[in-house]
Amino acid sequence: MSNRNASVLLFLAIVAAVAVFLYVTAYAQQVKTFSDGVGKEGRVAIKDYSLLLTFAELAGPYKADISVTIYDSGGGIIVNEGSAGPWFYADLPPGNYRVVAADPNGDGQSASFDLEGRKQKIVRLVWR
Repeated sequence: MSNRNASVLLFLAIVAAVAVFLYVTAYAQQVKTFSDGVGKEGRVAIKDYSLLLTFAELAGPYKADISVTIYDSGGGIIVNEGSAGPWFYADLPPGNYRVVAADPNGDGQSASFDLEGRKQKIVRLVWR
């Protein structure tokens, strides 16, 4: 392979990588999210989101200040942000996803889930 061909292939690979990055970044910014406590205000918002994540300890208390990363079926990051409260809502389109959540100590939980239509999915993550 000539140096010119190698340079062209490298340029095309860089352009493709940038395009994928920009697409994923733009998509991730379009996901509507909301974090709240377990009070009445949080329950009002429940119907507007396709996903509700809840965070709690096995002994019962809810957990807050959780970092949340949601991946699509291809492993791309769709959501990467913190949840101030123990309830985290995201409005995702139908599909297959994986969530990884970690508390401030770095202890994590994860789950895979499917979203179908506009029916809300509730995923409970429990720390032991």
